[in-house]
Amino acid sequence: MKKELMTVVNRLRKEIGTKGKGEPDIVDVREEDGTLVIVGRDRSDMSYFIGPGGYVAGRLKEELGIDRVVVQAWTDLKVRLLRLDASREILERYSRRQPELEGVLRGIEIEKARLHGELPWDYWERWEGEEPRDMRITVAASGGYDSTASAIILRKLGYEVESVTVDPGPMFLPPKLRRNVEILSEYLGTEPKFVEEDLSDVVEGALNEGRFHPCGRCNAKIRKRVMGEADTDVVAFGDGLPTGHHCVQPEDDRFKLHVPAALAKTKFELRRLVEEVLPEFHDYKYACPFLHQVHQRHPHLRRASIQRVLRELRHGFLEVGEALKAVYDILGG
Repeated sequence: MKKELMTVVNRLRKEIGTKGKGEPDIVDVREEDGTLVIVGRDRSDMSYFIGPGGYVAGRLKEELGIDRVVVQAWTDLKVRLLRLDASREILERYSRRQPELEGVLRGIEIEKARLHGELPWDYWERWEGEEPRDMRITVAASGGYDSTASAIILRKLGYEVESVTVDPGPMFLPPKLRRNVEILSEYLGTEPKFVEEDLSDVVEGALNEGRFHPCGRCNAKIRKRVMGEADTDVVAFGDGLPTGHHCVQPEDDRFKLHVPAALAKTKFELRRLVEEVLPEFHDYKYACPFLHQVHQRHPHLRRASIQRVLRELRHGFLEVGEALKAVYDILGG
């Protein structure tokens, strides 16, 4: 398969004048029910198969008659596997105190097998999930891809998933995202729980005065409210950055669990999972309408928003194209 692949890729690159020098180092090539998975040694090898603007990868689908092309760098996968090892270590330690965390260990083993090529790349999308067990967990559901995918993953791992959504008003939770929470609840078989929160101090300081960027303070207040409303021993959030030993954190007699971080997931994978499982889910621009109003009134605060995007890019949670789109949204595109 490698020889056939390289013949097609080299021809496509030659067509657009980017044939390049030397051959890429291919670690693995496999086809999984219409999905071609290519793993290059490093990012330079990966880019050989993607091509400018994704041209080569896009044309590969047409040339080979497949539905999807996934291109990864083994160096990136190794980093994710190391993060999974660290997640497993801390979850094993805390699960002795809180057995409700044990189900996430199953998710880590699934993810490791997937990254090693022992399970299909789109295993989470295909898998029907385990039978529900006597494990309850609350998810802070924002109506976005990260928290929604977290709830789907936990449900597939056998958890009885409940959700809490903080609703400070349509500037923060527009109707489209509110509907996404309802769509998720239909999938979970539960009633959505919306709770109000007063963010007038954030509105005053960020929007009216431009004294600070709102996301940190807004996020802290919403987290505190979710923890106060949840009646489970583990409360899950959709953060992708606190990986390794930071993926689960004790708080009083309970635990905060960052599901995407615990499983070393990427934004693209979370988005695809939601789109496959919940086809009615509504897409949205980067951030909430309130933040876009802040950007328009106080352009200097766009810098902090862009820094947040770059932090996710540097971490590997975002790919370059996703980060560019987010920056474009921040700049008003």
